[in-house]
Amino acid sequence: MLGGCSHAKDTSTGTGAGDAQSGTFSAIDIPVYPGSTVEPDKSVSMDQGGNKAKIDYYLTKDDAPTVIAWYKAQLPSNWTNADPSDTTSAAFASPGDAGNQQGVVITGGGPDGTEIQLATKTSSGS
Repeated sequence: MLGGCSHAKDTSTGTGAGDAQSGTFSAIDIPVYPGSTVEPDKSVSMDQGGNKAKIDYYLTKDDAPTVIAWYKAQLPSNWTNADPSDTTSAAFASPGDAGNQQGVVITGGGPDGTEIQLATKTSSGS
């Protein structure tokens, strides 16, 4: 069971990515979509025994295809999108292993707009 979870209260950018040269994990600052607003009650972080995870949750009125295209242009080229043909959602992931990885999840079509989650997971044991 994971412990030490807490709601994030800051509006800083998420962190994380990969090294394009070697394909290994190396954290970057994940860019925050321009004009999006942080949803602190939905953002979470945890730190337990050297394992850390943070998910920052944002919302924008822009449509999903616009947000997806922006992240595709901003993220390192070695990040993959789980389903590049989907224009209403995307799940970008950095190279890494089970203990160290970052991602951006974009979900459109909601009543409040497009949801963006910026996630970073690191482990001191990896």
